[in-house]
Formats: sequence, structure tokens, C-alpha cells
Amino acid sequence: MDHHESKGEPVIFNVFRKSAGGERVLTSEQLAAALRSGSASSTGVYVTPESAARFGAVFACVRVRAESVGQLPLHFYEQRGRTKEKAIDHPLYSLLHDAPNEATTAQEFWEWVSASLDLRGNAYIFINRAGSEIFELLPLDARWVAPKRDLKRDIIYEVRIPPNGQAVVYTQENILHVKLMSLDCGLTGASVVEQARETIGVGIALEQHGAKFFKNGAAPGGVLETDQVLEDDTYDALVASWEESHGGLDNAHRTAILEAGLSWKAVGIPLKD
Repeated sequence: MDHHESKGEPVIFNVFRKSAGGERVLTSEQLAAALRSGSASSTGVYVTPESAARFGAVFACVRVRAESVGQLPLHFYEQRGRTKEKAIDHPLYSLLHDAPNEATTAQEFWEWVSASLDLRGNAYIFINRAGSEIFELLPLDARWVAPKRDLKRDIIYEVRIPPNGQAVVYTQENILHVKLMSLDCGLTGASVVEQARETIGVGIALEQHGAKFFKNGAAPGGVLETDQVLEDDTYDALVASWEESHGGLDNAHRTAILEAGLSWKAVGIPLKD
């Protein structure tokens, strides 16, 4: 547990900083969101929807699916006897086909639904009503929403919208919940990112390993050894000089000249192994 403080408040479980998108966890609500958003893989890499989306292979898949879904027109039909016709005069037609709200086109909206499903397993949409009339559909970040069952076993949705995070409870009349296959009796959809955490974690770890390998000069890590005792200023100057001369791709495989009895000793497993 991290006992440091930020603005007078204790930081709860420093281990969750990465899983909460790099933000400090200061409240029980933020801790609950961190627990829902992701967890560490066996590689030690925290896999969250955000970190998974920054991994090229995952982003490419999510993007292709989202853009393909967004390009498809969504028509609203009315059954008339044995036939069906587009109900272009129905109030919901323009919301589903043209624009669900003033800030979002239909393509953008359905791209978001697809991406939210792929990364979080759930897409929550607030149904904004004026009386009995639905006049807009608003996307809700899945991290803000916690589906629950009330005493009657009906599904309700507890919504906490930043920055104040005040909880508001809505019924299914106000929340359209689109979800993937469920593993908890239909309450929420299973997150693909969470289920494939280990696979994605390995991919991210390999990507980070390669990036650090090239950053450090495409050479195995090691230590400079000397029998002499180095003063702080000498030590700092030596580190700065070594990193400047041998760090990064541009300096890869340069010849090192060691002075004052220094010797290089490689440590760790060579990349070729």
C-alpha cells in the first residue's frame, strides 16, 4: 500500500495506478473503477482497455470492426401485414439512421458502440426522454456504469459521471445496454480484453521489450565495473557520458573506450537467446 499523500488525501493501493489509466486512486469509487477496468497479466504488464487499444494488433482489429459497422445504415422498419417497410416517419428513425444526438453522427455513434463492445464487453446508452418521447441517445463510458439487481431482481444501473461522481440510479427504461456474451447470468457482457489478458499482455511486453532494447543501443544490459571508489559527481558524469555515447539506435554498435580501469560486464539473457 502506498502511504504517500496527495492534497491531504491518502493514496489507496498504489498498485492500481496503471490499471486506472495512470491516475491516482483516492476514493472507493475510483478503486472500484480500477478493479473493473483491468488487471496485471503474468508478464507484469497491466492490461486495460486503454493499454490494449494502444497495442497495434488490438487497435487494428477494433478499428476494422468499428468502421465496418459504422458504415452500415441502420434502418427502422414497420411491419405491415406480411411485408415490412421503412418507417421513415417514425420518431426513432432519424435517431437510429441519421444522428442519435446533436453532437454525434450515426456513423460515429455506432463506431463507438462497436469499439466499446470489443474493448469493454458492454456499451451503455442513455435514453433521454421528454415525457414519453425519446429525443436523443447519449453514449455513456462503461467505467461510469455499474449494473446491479434490486430487491425485485430487476436490473438497475448506477451511473457515476465525473468529476463529482454522484451516483444516479436508472432503470432499464432509461439505459439501453448492448453487451457481448455474458458470464454472469446476463448482468454484463464479458470483456474480450479481460478474457484475453494473458495473450495481449505478452504482445505488449514483447513490444515494450523491443522498444527498450533499441532505445538502449540494441545491446544487452550490463554494468561498468571498477575497483576505484567514484565520487558522486564522477559517477553522474560517467552515467551521462555513457548514455549519450551508447544509448539509442543512432549509437548502436559504437566502439566504447573505457578509461580509469573500467570494464564492461554484460548481465541478463542476450536477445539472441
